[in-house]
Parts: sequence; C-alpha cells; structure tokens
Amino acid sequence: MSRLSLATLVILLTSGLGIVPAVSAETWTDSTGKFQIEASFERVERGLLYLKKDDGSVIAVPLQRLNAESVAQAKRLYEASQPSGNNPQSPPAGDLAAGAGDSPQSLLGPEPTARETARVLTQAMARFHLPTLWDALPPRYQADVQQNLRMQADAIPAATWNGVVGLLKNAAELVQTKREMFFQNPQLGPLLGGEEDAQAAWDAAAGLLAAIVNSRLTDQDAMKQLDVDQFIAQDARDIREAFMKLAENASSVPQSPFGQVAETPTIETLDESDQEATFRITFGDETTEQKFVKVDNRWLPADMVAEWDETIAEQRAQIAQMKTPEGQQNMMQMQLGLMMVGAPVNALLSAKTQAEFDQVIDSLAQTVAGMMGDMQVEVEAIESEATGDNAEPVFPQ
Repeated sequence: MSRLSLATLVILLTSGLGIVPAVSAETWTDSTGKFQIEASFERVERGLLYLKKDDGSVIAVPLQRLNAESVAQAKRLYEASQPSGNNPQSPPAGDLAAGAGDSPQSLLGPEPTARETARVLTQAMARFHLPTLWDALPPRYQADVQQNLRMQADAIPAATWNGVVGLLKNAAELVQTKREMFFQNPQLGPLLGGEEDAQAAWDAAAGLLAAIVNSRLTDQDAMKQLDVDQFIAQDARDIREAFMKLAENASSVPQSPFGQVAETPTIETLDESDQEATFRITFGDETTEQKFVKVDNRWLPADMVAEWDETIAEQRAQIAQMKTPEGQQNMMQMQLGLMMVGAPVNALLSAKTQAEFDQVIDSLAQTVAGMMGDMQVEVEAIESEATGDNAEPVFPQ
C-alpha cells in the first residue's frame, strides 16, 4: 500500500503516466524543493491542503510537507475563498503555522463531533502528534493501556529486559556507524538503494532508533511507574522529531524499505448522529467504511469498543503467565535467542573493513538459508507421516 502523497504523484508524473495541468491549476512544491505538481486549490482543513486534479479527483496533502511559498499560496487562496464582505478568517490555529505540530496540547476539544474527530486525527497522524493521538482515547481506556504497560515492565526479568535494551543500543550504534558498509554490501546494497535520498532516509531511521533507545522506554524502573502524559511531555518530542524527519526523507524513496513510513490514512465522515458515525478510511489504494461510536466524548471504532474489556483482560492474563515457572522458562529461552542475535550484531560492529563486514553478512545469509532448508525438510517429513507415501485413502464410516 502507498498513500497518494505529493511525492507519489510526482513519481507518477516523472514515470510517464502524465498529469495534464488544469486551466486554473497552481504549482505546488514540497518542502525539499525537489517535487512539484500542478493542481487546483479546493480548501484547507485541519492542516490538510485539498487539491483537485484535472481528472476531477481530490487529494489531501499535509501543509507541513510544502515549502514556504506553497504554504503562503494556500493561505492566500484560502482567504480569497471566504465570502466577500466578511472579514476573512484564517484556518483553525495551528493549521498553517510552521511547527504547530510541536504543540504539547491535544488538538481535540473537550467534546468534538465525529466530523471534527476525523479531521483532527487525519492531521495528527500526518504530523505524528502524540498528545492528540493519546487524547483520542477516553480516560478509562488510557488507564487500561498505561496499567498494562506497567504490568508488562514489572513481569519481565531484569536480565531479559537488559538483554533487549543492550541489543537495541548495539543496533542503534551499528546503523549509525556502519551505514556505508551496509550500502556497499553486494547483497544488501541493491535492496537499500544507493541514492542520496535513500542514505538520508537511513540516517533518519538511525536517528529515530537512537531517540527511542535514549528515552525512558528502555528504563525498566521508569516503565514500571510509567506516566504516559509525562512521557509525551518529556520524551516524545525527540521521538516525534526523529519520526517526522524519517517520514520526510522516506517519502522521496518509495521503493526503499523506508518508503511506507510516510504513509498515513485519511479519515472522512460519511454520516453521524449523537452517538454513532460512519467513517471512510483511505490508506493508499484501499478504502474501508467503519462504524464508530461515542464513548466519554471520544469517537472509537465500534468493534474496538465491543472487544475492549476482553482484550485488556487477555493481555493481563498473558502478562500474569510471564511470572509463572513456564513463563520464566520462556524468558530464559528468549535470553538465549538475544545472545544468538547479538553475536552477529557485535561481529558487524567490530568489522574494520568492508571485506570483514561482507564476510559476516555472507555467514548470516548461509545460516538463514540453512535454517529455511531445515524447516522445509521438517514440513515435508510431517506431511509424509500424516498421509503416508503409499497409504490408501481413509474414508469416514
């Protein structure tokens, strides 16, 4: 799936599909200055610029992904579209202002309508605005999520936790310090793409991983007493900035492993009443219609609401299972798995030359290929035992 973003449209244009400018079309340029499209201004809502293509279809582009000139053009056309004789009003606060996504406050009001919720959540997902995304849950749901995260941190043995954190830190160091070796490796290089944009996306991904590793998400004691609101206020800013940088860079390299990071769904309201609404959710080429219901002044998917208590209870039962002898045994096996994964990561970190690095990658590839072959042999053996090579068919009596 790939969201029809501004970058995607330009890729289609340059690949020969062609986009014929409409008579009244304007030119819109992205924040990197590399990509342009011509389309007619439709409207601005909640940080999204709606543009009409020559075939009549309308697309939504986050304003933050446009350069300053295009943002100014959007504001000018918005004001010109207001009824004459009235004092033109700017779009809602934060929609056009650069850096508005850094606001520590939720963009949802205390009692948003379904239509307002759809608009705000579309904007929040495009900006990865965590205060709004968290505020989209009612307080009781927030308490359930927070408690489960605390319980999980408490249930994991310290040795296992430290093993995971150690592996993450080594992985963060690996992607930061060995980028050139990854891109020059004969097996991985063609998959990653050697262009400058792909390398910029790699650096952004490394920055995101570093931001996560350096946050309280890797501190077990802090997670045992997690306050999500405090986390969002103190730690999430760096993670958000790193994620947005990755999304910005990834949007220009859709064929790379990072290409889909920039994708966000668009939510539209088809109908609504006081307690129910139908949303159309578009993600790439897929569109679905989903029923939402109102819970404590927040709009949530109806199926999620119906299954919420059961889901939370199942999660807590699984967490409790982690503290049983069987669960502890599973944790020990996980520690062994972490050691197995950590060994090649450390070997890659220790590589001083491209040849040494490539040798580790080759060894890993052979190991994985061998494991896949063994799995195939086991499957064939099981199937043979189940059916018998020369067995007569058995029919029910």
